[in-house]
Amino acid sequence: MTNDPKKREKFLREIGLFSLSFSKLEDGISELVAFSIEDVRYWEVRYEEVYGFNLSVKLDLIEKFIKAELPELYKQWQLINIEIKNLNYQRRHLIHGTGNSYLFREPILTLIKKNKKEFDQGSYSIIEIRALTNRIGHVCTGENGIQGVFHTKYKTAAINWHNSRKEPHQRILYKVNNTIQTDWKGE
Repeated sequence: MTNDPKKREKFLREIGLFSLSFSKLEDGISELVAFSIEDVRYWEVRYEEVYGFNLSVKLDLIEKFIKAELPELYKQWQLINIEIKNLNYQRRHLIHGTGNSYLFREPILTLIKKNKKEFDQGSYSIIEIRALTNRIGHVCTGENGIQGVFHTKYKTAAINWHNSRKEPHQRILYKVNNTIQTDWKGE
């Protein structure tokens, strides 16, 4: 089997798209975390605070908030969370595990540390990486997307939770396409 520079270009492109898509996913997760604070009016300050947290911390913060305050979203969140964790595992392989692979042959082999004494090996084709990128897109904006339908449900529930604890002058409205989503309509 010979080295193919065209394969390398294709792998670099697909891994780059995967990485950028995952960054967009993680940004959406950070925004959800920002809406898990007592006073949602200051979510942008919270967003800046959580932006540097690692992914598992962000996912834990969302899960704890949903369990405690928005239990009606818990089942849906569990499905999303499982998919994010699965994609993060693939991310570890593609971003951190390609050091020994020079990307000239298909499939590429990856290696990541599983625990103190064991390693985990992966194998990826260009088509498989593209499919993973598509899965990220689905988690972002698909049926249960954290930047789609779930995003709206989560923010609506978080703002309703906030409003239920505040005086009318401290409450906020949440609109999507000029339609008020929150229970409180500004009366």
